[in-house]
Amino acid sequence: VGGFWYESMVLFLAVGLFRKSTGGAHSSTFQGCIIISIFSISFFAFLSRYLFYVNVPPHVFFISVLSVIYIFSFLVVYKLAPVASPNKPIVRKEKIKKLKIKSLATVVFYYLISMIFIFCSQDNSHI
Repeated sequence: VGGFWYESMVLFLAVGLFRKSTGGAHSSTFQGCIIISIFSISFFAFLSRYLFYVNVPPHVFFISVLSVIYIFSFLVVYKLAPVASPNKPIVRKEKIKKLKIKSLATVVFYYLISMIFIFCSQDNSHI
């Protein structure tokens, strides 16, 4: 997608897994959903490749930025997830609690995976 195939696939899989437990608004048509998804994923893939060029050690910058993003994400998910829609209402309290826990666990899992990737991608010859 726009020369960002790797980034797009990572985003597509991550968002797909995350949306299973968080729910959310839906487009009124399948075509609308596809178009919105393609543009959103392309935009964030572009950002992930070009936004983060700064003059600090990359691992320090990425850990700082990702920590802020994941803390914010955790708080938003804690407050708002799961999101019901008219097509998929969620009425049972047990189901809401289960989906919220799965959503929060997904955020924590993504954070840990991100930290592992950052740690593994830096030069660790001094360890």
